[in-house]
Amino acid sequence: MISKVPHSKVVVVLVHGMQEYSDRYANFCKYLTSQGYSCIRYDLLGHGKKLPPKERGYFGKNGWNQLIQQLHQQVQQAHLRFPNQKVILFGHSMGTIIIRSYLQCYQDFDGMILSGVPYYNPLWRVGKLLSKAIISFKGSHNTSRLLTKLTTGGFNKKISHPLTKFDWLCHNQVDVRSYIRDVACGFPFTNQGYSDLYDGMGKLGKLRHFTSKHPVPILFLNGADDPCAGNKSQVKSSFEMLRNAGYRDATLKIYQKMRHEILFEKDASEVKQDIVNWLDQRFKKRD
Repeated sequence: MISKVPHSKVVVVLVHGMQEYSDRYANFCKYLTSQGYSCIRYDLLGHGKKLPPKERGYFGKNGWNQLIQQLHQQVQQAHLRFPNQKVILFGHSMGTIIIRSYLQCYQDFDGMILSGVPYYNPLWRVGKLLSKAIISFKGSHNTSRLLTKLTTGGFNKKISHPLTKFDWLCHNQVDVRSYIRDVACGFPFTNQGYSDLYDGMGKLGKLRHFTSKHPVPILFLNGADDPCAGNKSQVKSSFEMLRNAGYRDATLKIYQKMRHEILFEKDASEVKQDIVNWLDQRFKKRD
């Protein structure tokens, strides 16, 4: 989906998170266009409201690389449709893992906005070994409660007195219940899908040894109560990993009383305004 603004100087390519879809960000993109920024949003492989349920959570052969190449196609499309404009990557959650993998392969963008940023967990190796074993016994397209529990099952345990199993997403119960009612959200990945996700987590670790030849500015946004982002030390580690890779123009913003989906909290207007302020400061719009 493309939202084009006449005379815009910047196009934002939006990469959504796991087990959701790009239309959830339609209002956010509408806000960006109202502020003079064009947008491109797309559904990740294995995601989408119109995708048959049996195809959800499967990214194809060599799935993580497929996700990276899918983003590359979108960036190329942005350059084609918006010539001579800056291309900014916006990622949420799993989208930030894709972007942090992408930057190790390509330098065809001009900035990054990362939201709900998962920390690097070295236990991805355990998940990878386990997923391989499960695939060998149950197949790549089937699902495993064990892999789901291993990957996201611990997040809600960090929430005091949760009302639902997805309370870790947001303080805003309107968003949580909307997410639960939506059949295109919260679905389990296939066994292969989780195996591919662990490949992505492994790519995060390689950032520790990566030095960028294209150190673009970064806006790094997390909710203070987001269990997916980890504790204060883990959030700092995620941020410093990028700075150590050469991204010195990096801004960290932590939002109090917000969880994982900061763009869906009741005070999301503050987050949106901070994003536009950052874009204005670094990529001033044409009058």
